[in-house]
Amino acid sequence: VAGPLALTADLSWGICREVCVPQKRTVALTLPVTSGAPARAAAWSEAEAATRLLPMRERSATFDAARTGDGIRLTIAGLKAGPAPGSWVTFFPAANGKPSVVARIEEAAGGLSVTLPRTVAADTASQLLGVLVAAHAPGAPPPVRALAVEAPLSR
Repeated sequence: VAGPLALTADLSWGICREVCVPQKRTVALTLPVTSGAPARAAAWSEAEAATRLLPMRERSATFDAARTGDGIRLTIAGLKAGPAPGSWVTFFPAANGKPSVVARIEEAAGGLSVTLPRTVAADTASQLLGVLVAAHAPGAPPPVRALAVEAPLSR
């Protein structure tokens, strides 16, 4: 049904320091209601483009991580499409205070691998958590997607 829609709310709260003083207010808002779909806002395409850059979980992919001598070897199998061997990626650790790192993708049995410095995860961590983003050339459009990484981390 088209036409205005009136919304009203009765609010109550208390302001306290040593003694509480009760407060009340009634607020009202009228919104227009139309039939049919609204026109897209001018910034909608920008919002859609930004949403495509959010990290996604690739259902077909599996991630494994293992501590090596001075690094962590992240192995990725089952990607439908992804960075090519020899290309560069940036890994953004989920842990606070951990810096992002740039590393080279290599071919691995059944998939791809990347060696990250040990500093991307705490020594006691049982999982490697973060976001892996394919690098792109300056002036080129941003990568198509970022991968959310949640990998068991073995010793």
